[in-house]
Amino acid sequence: MMFPQNPRARCDEYLRYVRQQGCVSPGCRKRPVESHHYGPSGVGLKSHDYQAVGACAFEHHPAWQQGKDKEFQAQFPQIAKQIFTRFAAVNQYSKSKKIRDFIEKGRAHFEGVK
Repeated sequence: MMFPQNPRARCDEYLRYVRQQGCVSPGCRKRPVESHHYGPSGVGLKSHDYQAVGACAFEHHPAWQQGKDKEFQAQFPQIAKQIFTRFAAVNQYSKSKKIRDFIEKGRAHFEGVK
């Protein structure tokens, strides 16, 4: 049985922006920061780039993710929406069609996130 493909929304400029925002773990000021994708995971699965938050190398490590506070991880959609909203505001008139398309997909995704 084949599953329909939902092409992953990718944007290198956005991931660079996410990394510049710093680690989302409260009080963390460590560098460098990586893009941590939350959401569906598993073999062959990776979330869309607009589902990324910044995490330092320590916070991004799989062992940390397993034991980290579930309440904090539940906030990732709201945190990602805030980061995405700032990126979209700065880049809404971008000359790059790729960035404009990415922003459109991200806005549709975050429509229901409060």
